[in-house]
Amino acid sequence: MTEKKTDITENTVVETEKKAKKPGRPRKAAAEKTAAEKKTTTRRKTAAKTEPKMMHPEIFLQLNDRDDIQTRDIVAAVKKDWCEKNGREEKDIESLQVYVKPFEYAAYYVINGDVDGTGRIAL
Repeated sequence: MTEKKTDITENTVVETEKKAKKPGRPRKAAAEKTAAEKKTTTRRKTAAKTEPKMMHPEIFLQLNDRDDIQTRDIVAAVKKDWCEKNGREEKDIESLQVYVKPFEYAAYYVINGDVDGTGRIAL
């Protein structure tokens, strides 16, 4: 490709050659992309960034002649019991340990590692 330039000192037109581009993948101009191409590009980027989420397991306790009890229900009952007894909110819970004793049909809990945060619920 040649390009014409005017030399100011001599008022003459001088033809110069541009450097050739390195070989490689040709790029499309942004205006040339169709709407369909734009959508597929966006989908690919989104799909690549998305990571599979870890599924939380469901754990059931089977206690002799009683109905199955899910561990998430035990945790919910513990939080409710603690909030009612201490007049606090669920957002105040920083740590929670639950000890299930199936022969006593009870669960004992410790909240925030504090002796005052201990309690018992019936299953």
